[in-house]
Amino acid sequence: MAFDDTVPVLDDLLQKILRLEPIGSPAAIELDDWRSAKDQLPPLASADFYENKSAIAEFFRSKVAPRHRFYTPAPSLT
Repeated sequence: MAFDDTVPVLDDLLQKILRLEPIGSPAAIELDDWRSAKDQLPPLASADFYENKSAIAEFFRSKVAPRHRFYTPAPSLT
């Protein structure tokens, strides 16, 4: 799999997306081909996780700004 280091800025909160894409034949697995996905993707995901562990960790190093709540009140912390 390839690490896509183009991290788009989605809004003023500077949200980030880290997308790891399969390379080769796993990239062509059809969305409804559950067996091929189950057999081929978990080992690739595990390898990608360990290969990109430091980049993934950057997403969790600091808190994000609170998000606007559209329909539900904020939960009480007391």
